[in-house]
Amino acid sequence: MGVDLNQPSLSVFILLRSLGVGGAERQVSVLAKALCERGHKVTIGLFYGGGEWEEKLQDAGVTICHLHKKGRWDLWGWFRRYLKAIRDANPDVIYSFLPTANIVAIMGKFFIRKPIVWGIRASNMELQNYDWLASITIWIERNVSRFADKIIFNSHYGLRYHESLNYCVIHGVVIPNGIDTTAFKPLSAEEKTKIRNQLGIPQNAFVIGMLARVDPIKDYETYLAAA
Repeated sequence: MGVDLNQPSLSVFILLRSLGVGGAERQVSVLAKALCERGHKVTIGLFYGGGEWEEKLQDAGVTICHLHKKGRWDLWGWFRRYLKAIRDANPDVIYSFLPTANIVAIMGKFFIRKPIVWGIRASNMELQNYDWLASITIWIERNVSRFADKIIFNSHYGLRYHESLNYCVIHGVVIPNGIDTTAFKPLSAEEKTKIRNQLGIPQNAFVIGMLARVDPIKDYETYLAAA
């Protein structure tokens, strides 16, 4: 692909729907901050602004670019704003996350020749649980996947699953999610006691939990069976 992350200063444009609460959003935030700390220039282009991670990332030196998408059917005008943002940022590489952003990044490649990296984070998605637009989006993403210069999956299962859907994964690699161990670490005995008291949970009770949005892909049925 011709991009060396170890070069002194790399310009990266990350394309994402929003910086609201979510796993992909947190991973983008961790990645963008780490790249800035290494001396790279990072711009995050957002379909929709106002997410909780924006201010923290701006404080870390990340440039936030609002693309002002007005809704699902704001297409051509919004796409022109995206192309202008790419020309203004003039990045060395564009890194898009999730299906819609991946498709937009490939469309933009026909107008502005920049290396495109996709971030694919799903596996075993049962499309019958979603509306018709989700099925069309996945169909389009699959058919344009051959134009991506690199596809990064966050699990080997995810790579194999998309390969079974006939995605072009010849340039696919697996990079597991990075975890900030300064923020996510075992609680002390005092902290555990405090939380149990707040939630009214007996100190000797066995507790398991799940933190995710209510969505079929999160598989609450398996969680409840395990509980």
